[in-house]
Amino acid sequence: MSSGNRREEKGFILVIAMITLIIMAIFLPSLVQMNRNDTKWAIKQKQSTTAFHMAEAGLDRGIWKLQESDLIWNWASTGAVIPGYNFDVIYASTGSSGEMEGEYSVKFSSRSDGNGIIIQSAGRDKTTNEVRALEAVYTKSAINAGLTSRGAFRYKSGLNIHWGPVVNFTSITEAPSQKYPRKITKGSIKEQAGWYDENANSPNGHDFYSDWPDPATYDYNTYQSRLGNPPTIDLDAYKAIAKATQMPRLKGKNSHGAAAGNNPVLSGYYDGTEDLDLGKADLVVPINNATPLIFYCSTCVLYLDGTGDLDIKDVASQVRLRAIIVKGDFDMNANNTPAYSARIPVGARTEYLHPTAMTDEWIAKFAGTGEGNVYNIPDEVQIHAYVYVGGDVTNSGGGDPAMVGGIDIVGDMTGNNMIVYYDSTISTGILATNVKPTIQYWREINAATLNLP
Repeated sequence: MSSGNRREEKGFILVIAMITLIIMAIFLPSLVQMNRNDTKWAIKQKQSTTAFHMAEAGLDRGIWKLQESDLIWNWASTGAVIPGYNFDVIYASTGSSGEMEGEYSVKFSSRSDGNGIIIQSAGRDKTTNEVRALEAVYTKSAINAGLTSRGAFRYKSGLNIHWGPVVNFTSITEAPSQKYPRKITKGSIKEQAGWYDENANSPNGHDFYSDWPDPATYDYNTYQSRLGNPPTIDLDAYKAIAKATQMPRLKGKNSHGAAAGNNPVLSGYYDGTEDLDLGKADLVVPINNATPLIFYCSTCVLYLDGTGDLDIKDVASQVRLRAIIVKGDFDMNANNTPAYSARIPVGARTEYLHPTAMTDEWIAKFAGTGEGNVYNIPDEVQIHAYVYVGGDVTNSGGGDPAMVGGIDIVGDMTGNNMIVYYDSTISTGILATNVKPTIQYWREINAATLNLP
């Protein structure tokens, strides 16, 4: 190769090197900055993830505490402060190496309707003091039914249960006359005109614990062993809430004055010394000319202890309570009560999947309003509550009395007529001793809005 060519080649290499240096001079600062940003982002992500994990650990600690005992759950559901769970204690968390990673604090609060517990948790990354917060709502659904029957049950012809199933833990000894709602029992349902089932051999209707067919061939599920045992209602917890309740003093069933056994006075607790008339009450003590009772308190409990009976009859009274506990019998009839509305639960349509029920009930009455929307009830609603009856249920005065919520019957149904509109929010707040809490939702919340330690 000639010397001229070698000089040309060296010159070309020199140009390439200079161009490379120029490019590096232009882009190297940007590359360095990008690397710095990536490093900062990675550190920030780790720190943010640490704070989030601390908040998750707080939620885990909260649900662990709620499952510690039924007493803890019941206290928290009434708004009582649980030490260590009111943003009053900071819990430390360490990594596998033993070094402190972060910390968290937890708070319990009751929902405004008394149906469930809110857990709030805030987690902090100790290296940066970054804080993130989470919130979760837990409920206990002891009974998901419009009517629950614990013993042998006569399904009277005038009994109408809407929006939720009928659950029976023994057998149904009188055949229902409607093809709604779904009926589930551990035993049989008395046959009538070739309908329902008194034979333990399959088929026993549709499996309640599987997707119900649409349209459905049956409106029942008999001999269902998976139903298990009835929930154990925490009567002591309800008694405590009733004693803390403030409500008008009720009239004695067979007297002209205030009922005996109200202790504390003007609370929701009665010892059963005298039967009660829920239809009349007054704020004055003693009651002389009792008036119809119009009283709305979704966190209040009325508790009639002993063998006391409860009547709500022949009056235009209407009450909205968290629960009514009656150890004796419960008697109600219809009267000219104020107009009332309630929200149709999501999933209510499932109770009307038999073709007859779909046409005559769901489409004719409820489809126009739809699930999740507020329905103006055409019936005379006297009670909106969870109602526990230790004795029998009747309506000796006749008519078609209605209630919203759910009714839980230990005895029998001896009255012919009653209408129940199931309220799923009532069922989630029922206090029982053999039910575990379940999560309804969780979300991230703004930590700056919390009163943190």
